[in-house]
Parts: sequence; C-alpha cells; structure tokens
Amino acid sequence: MRPSSTADVQLQTPWDWPRLRLLLVTLRRDLRIQVRQGFIVASALVVAVMLAVLQWIPQEMRIPMAPLLIFGELFMGTFFFLAALLILEKEEGSLAALAVTPLPFGFYLGSKALVLTGIVAGESLLLVLLGLRVSFDAAALFAGVMGMGIIMTLLGFLAAARHDSVNTFLFPSMLWATGLVLPFPAAFGMAPYWVTAWHPVAAGMGLLQGAFARRAWIWTLADTAILAGWALLLAWLCGKAYRRWIVQRGGWNV
Repeated sequence: MRPSSTADVQLQTPWDWPRLRLLLVTLRRDLRIQVRQGFIVASALVVAVMLAVLQWIPQEMRIPMAPLLIFGELFMGTFFFLAALLILEKEEGSLAALAVTPLPFGFYLGSKALVLTGIVAGESLLLVLLGLRVSFDAAALFAGVMGMGIIMTLLGFLAAARHDSVNTFLFPSMLWATGLVLPFPAAFGMAPYWVTAWHPVAAGMGLLQGAFARRAWIWTLADTAILAGWALLLAWLCGKAYRRWIVQRGGWNV
C-alpha cells in the first residue's frame, strides 16, 4: 500500500467539528439580529449619554459611581433585552419549534448570553477609557462584566420563561430588579458583607469595585469562581424552565 503523503491527509481541527460550526453560525446570526434590531446603535447612544453626564461629575466621584453605571448597562442590556427577545420569540412560535431543530438549547441560550454580554462589555470599556480615564485592573473588569452579564442573561430567561406577553412580565420584572440590587448596601459599606455574600451580584460588584481599587488577586479569583458556580447552576435551571414552560406547554413530544 502506498503511504499517504502530507497532501493526502486532512487533519481535523476543532473548527471542523460540526457542533462548533453550528455554534459559530448561531453566534453570527444573533449578532446580525442585534444589528438589525438597532441594539448596537442604542448601545452607542447610551454610552454617549453616559459620557456626557460624566463630564459634569467631579473626578473623585466617578470611580465610586463606575460599578453602578456598569451594573445599569448590564441590567438593561442583558436581563431586560434577553427577556424581551424571549417573549417576542415565544409570540412568534420560533422558540417552541427549537425543540425539533438540530440546534441544542444550550447553544441557543449560550450564544445570546455571549453576544449580549460582549456588546455591553464593549460599552463598559468605552465608558472606562473615555469617561473615567483612570488606571484599572483589566482582568477584574473583564471577569466582572462578562460574569455578571452571563448571569443576568440567564436570570432574564428564568424571569421571562413563563410569560407570554410583555404586559404580564412588567410587574414581576420589578421584583426581579429589586432582588438583583439586594447586595448594594453591603457593597458600599452600609450593611455587613456576609448578609448578601451568597448573592451572585455581590461577587460581580466585588470584581467591578476591585477593578478600580488595589486588592489581592486571590479575591478576584474567588469572586470569579463564585460567578462561574452561579452560571452553571442558573444554566441548569434555564434548561428545566425551557422544558417546562416552553417545550411542554407548546405540546412538543421530545
């Protein structure tokens, strides 16, 4: 038998895997959806408004306010936007039909989490570079924005999964918003830290605050690990919510 030459051999790289190609296609599709729906333009306008407001705030007050501004961007750009997309897709019937397509639910939700969080991460970076103009810990900022963004996207899915219209979602969303800001008093020294240390936003705020203050790297690692643990738990709960409130309610026998 003639030995195969190098030209005859096709090495299979990770980019050749069908599932990975499917994920990349899903990411591109979700990014195009955000562009088509004007989310990128809206994000740019939000950054412009925040930068204008920051010009009127004294420099010594900008750093304490930075985590709050970034949290606000994350809350609107991930939690609420994912919830709105979810309800829209439920009304169209496309989300229930996902159960009989080759696209796994984890790819569907993971793609949206990465795209929405990535856009908000870009907003946050522009806000820090152009509005604050101070030195910062890039690793802590990246971990805080990406970790909290993914978690808020998952929470947005859990909050909206059982609702079929925006009207029925509005009041419960206020309750979710209240729950998400529970760690704020402890984060700003107005309550003991241990009271809300279990909360996912507590770890995220710790990372955002640590990005603008010197602290030991072990705290950045610990908060990142807490966010990762919460993300895994919430992803599992999202899978259960998807099967209960969307697949079974839609009558799909899968």
